[in-house]
Amino acid sequence: MSKNVTLDQAQKLCAICFNRLVDKSYNVSTGEIISHVHVNANALDGAFYSCPTVSEALDYLREEKGIACGVHPFAIYEDMPDGDQHFVKWGYRYVAFKGLSEWQDMNKDVFDTHPLASSALLDAVLTYLEQKEQK
Repeated sequence: MSKNVTLDQAQKLCAICFNRLVDKSYNVSTGEIISHVHVNANALDGAFYSCPTVSEALDYLREEKGIACGVHPFAIYEDMPDGDQHFVKWGYRYVAFKGLSEWQDMNKDVFDTHPLASSALLDAVLTYLEQKEQK
C-alpha cells in the first residue's frame, strides 16, 4: 500500500482546507501524482490536490481539527479445542475521538498492516468531518 493518501482522500482534505506544504500533488484531470518542491497544491488553480502521506494528513487532523486518533497493535488469538487460546498473529486497529463525547470511532475491524489501518482511520475521520459539515 502506498504511503500517500488516495485521490479521494486528497479531494476530501482539500474540502476541509488542508494547507500544509507537501512534495506531491494529484493532477485532478488525470489522477496522476506529480512531484513538487514543498507546495500547497490546494491553493493553486483547482487543477491539483495536495498529496500528503497518510501520516502527514493524520497529523494535520490531530493538530488543526482536534481529532485524537491513532493506530495500535492488536493480538489475534484462535480458540483451541481444549479451551485455551493460541496466539496467531498481530493485527492493527484504530481509534478516533473528537472531544469527550462529540464523536468516537473505536473500530473493531482488524487490519493486516499498520498502513492499511492508518488509511482506514483517515477515511473514517474524513467521513466524520464531511458529515459534520453537511449538518
